[in-house]
Amino acid sequence: MKIRNIMLMLCLLVIISTPINAKASELQGNTISETTREGEPQIEMLTPEEAERIHKEIFQNVDISSKSVLAMSSIGVSQGDGKIYVTYTTGSRQIADKVGVRNVTFQEKSGLFWKTLSVKSYYAENTDTYIGGFSMTNPIDGAQYRAECTHYVIVDGQETSRYNETLPHTYTP
Repeated sequence: MKIRNIMLMLCLLVIISTPINAKASELQGNTISETTREGEPQIEMLTPEEAERIHKEIFQNVDISSKSVLAMSSIGVSQGDGKIYVTYTTGSRQIADKVGVRNVTFQEKSGLFWKTLSVKSYYAENTDTYIGGFSMTNPIDGAQYRAECTHYVIVDGQETSRYNETLPHTYTP
């Protein structure tokens, strides 16, 4: 009992003393204006065509369907050409005021914890599908990466959303 209480206190101390940092911004373009040092990972936006091609490779052209106005939603992590790719798609059953993803979080496992590398939001207007993605250069051999986001569709002022996440992906060159 005494050991359990000590372990509980140690766990609580670690949780309380661990800083949590997050930042978010909403972009509509394909540019990311963050400065990085040489050799550090860089996040680069994919063109819609690149994102669609890589996304179809990840999911083998399988769409997720439901009864709501939010017809499909998927996010995937893959690798190729020495990069890590994250792609996502959100689809509406009809033309939506906005369709997109918010809080796209890309993380790298650092010891026991996940380190957030990027948090973004993207959308398109007056369409039924949004496909996007980005790549990261200089991934670490053997490191694990994951991504998560919230897909959303706004039709006539009504929002429908769905949370989605990937399993950890281990980078192997």
